[in-house]
Amino acid sequence: MYITMKAIKDISSRAKNLVTNENGAFFICGSEPIDWKPYQEYEKRNRKCVEPNNEGREITITLPNKWGKLFSSSEYAEMMKEVVHEMVILALGKKTDMQWAVRWSEDRAELLLKVVFSERIKTETEARYWDRNVYIANDGLVARRQADRAKDIYGNEKPPKYLRGELKLGGFTQKNKNYQTKAFLQGLLKQLKEEFKNKDTVVNQNKLLQEHRNPNKSKRIAHTNSLIRKTNDEYKKFILSFPTKIKLADDVKQLLEKNALDAIDKGEVYSFI
Repeated sequence: MYITMKAIKDISSRAKNLVTNENGAFFICGSEPIDWKPYQEYEKRNRKCVEPNNEGREITITLPNKWGKLFSSSEYAEMMKEVVHEMVILALGKKTDMQWAVRWSEDRAELLLKVVFSERIKTETEARYWDRNVYIANDGLVARRQADRAKDIYGNEKPPKYLRGELKLGGFTQKNKNYQTKAFLQGLLKQLKEEFKNKDTVVNQNKLLQEHRNPNKSKRIAHTNSLIRKTNDEYKKFILSFPTKIKLADDVKQLLEKNALDAIDKGEVYSFI
């Protein structure tokens, strides 16, 4: 398992690339797309130098390749999307301002989770911008007249404190600097490794009974195996009805197994619900 992260200058284009099938890469599923234009406009209006602001970041996380079949299965697809969405929320520490996709790498060797996100949070407050340059007087208050504008020691007029078009109020929070640190990636890697163990346990706990070997093609064993398969199908539905973080205790699972075997002995399929 590995994680990489990079800054991106054009978040809208990167988000579109998540769902394309280019150079052999293959898109499987993803979150609902969001409108990145307000984020881009905000960064353009609030850049502090000639170099454009980073509009967001992109994280790439390798997923277990065996999950690929689960994403393609009508039986497990929705559960797996929920699993991944929970992981993304865990990774970023927020539920908004991000978009993710699961896709195969170009050589189909790795199953990848790609996430693009803003380091800011979009607020409900409507953004307002200065409609003129604002200068400050020597007393620190807004200069009402040109003659009142503060001057430096050489007598030159100081530049405006706020530029026309610069954000005045609302719209977005400040950037979360934590996303730019090595500690963030190191902590995330540790968290996700533990999360993978938990998710794998849930994904793989959906088989309750093992079928019998039937070298002699016995009709009785064949019939029993048929009941076991139907029982396992019912058990899968039972497991998938719970939140993905739920893991059945061993004693509960043993009780369900006993009840299921008792039902099979009677020629029936045990109902778990």
